[in-house]
Amino acid sequence: GNMVRITQDQGVNTDPCWSPDGRYIAFVSRRKGHGKKIWLSSSDGRWQFPITKRSGGYSTPRWGK
Repeated sequence: GNMVRITQDQGVNTDPCWSPDGRYIAFVSRRKGHGKKIWLSSSDGRWQFPITKRSGGYSTPRWGK
């Protein structure tokens, strides 16, 4: 397949992890005004939002069973 960037110009984004069904990506991001949080994105990047309320030392998100 082709590689598509979904976090263009939106802070420092690391540790992406695909959902088991391939519809979502969880990742760690340090974005302006939000600090370091875990974010969730649709696979096409059309929507993204933080899923942790507080900033913290988050790293390497994993999907549960």
